[in-house]
Amino acid sequence: MGNWDAIIHDFRRVSQNPTFLAVRKDAEEMARHLLDRKCGRFTEDDFKRFLDLINTEITPSKTNSYELRSYEVRTRFRPAFMGKNRNSMIKILDECNRWIANLWLSRPDGLDILDQFWKESSVNGAGTSLPTAIMYLRDC
Repeated sequence: MGNWDAIIHDFRRVSQNPTFLAVRKDAEEMARHLLDRKCGRFTEDDFKRFLDLINTEITPSKTNSYELRSYEVRTRFRPAFMGKNRNSMIKILDECNRWIANLWLSRPDGLDILDQFWKESSVNGAGTSLPTAIMYLRDC
């Protein structure tokens, strides 16, 4: 097995691991619940929790390994919901709340709201990650 074949093999073993899948599924469900309860009204703590939830996963303990760590990490969409991006969104939380509500509550396809979001570009740090994460959570 070549090096790339081994990497792909390990990735498949990880991505099909029931624990790997359960951690993501549970975090996504908690993020959905938070959106249902607080959509458009996130406090700073709510928003940080939301970003942590959508960034939650459990990863291998070593590079190219399939053995998972014994703890969760917040790296699923690194660096999208960390550091500068995270802080930029927190600084304009009212604007984030407006768009989160628009996206979460939009019509079934929501593409018009998504298009409007990107045209206005009023949520620094959100990039494509925040709106697509919300749409993903809404539609799954």
